[in-house]
Amino acid sequence: MAPASRPLLSVLGVALLVVAGCVVCRLPEEAFEAVLRTNLGAIRDAIHGYERDGGCLRDLAQLVAEGYLRQLPVDPFAENRSVWYSVRDDGGCICDVRSTSNETAEDGTRYRDW
Repeated sequence: MAPASRPLLSVLGVALLVVAGCVVCRLPEEAFEAVLRTNLGAIRDAIHGYERDGGCLRDLAQLVAEGYLRQLPVDPFAENRSVWYSVRDDGGCICDVRSTSNETAEDGTRYRDW
C-alpha cells in the first residue's frame, strides 16, 4: 500500500466508526416508543391482576414483592425503573401508571399521556 493512501484510509476508518457508533448508541425513536408501550402494558396487566385478586395497590414495589412482576420495567425515556407516575383512584389505590417523560411522541402526543 502506498504511504500516501494511509491517511485517507485512516480518515475513512474514523468516519466509519463515528457513523457506526451513532447508529449503535442511539436507537430510533420508534424503538423507544415500542419499549414504552410494552412496559406500560406489562405494569398495567400486573395492576389489573392485583386488583382482580382483591388488593389495593399502594406502591408499585408490591407488584414485585408479591410476584406479579419479576421486576419493574424501565421507562426507556427516563432510563429508570422507579420513576413511573402512579395514578390513584378515590380510595388511594394505584389504578394506572404513566411515564414521567415530557417528550413528545412521533404522533404528537406526550409520552406521559399514554
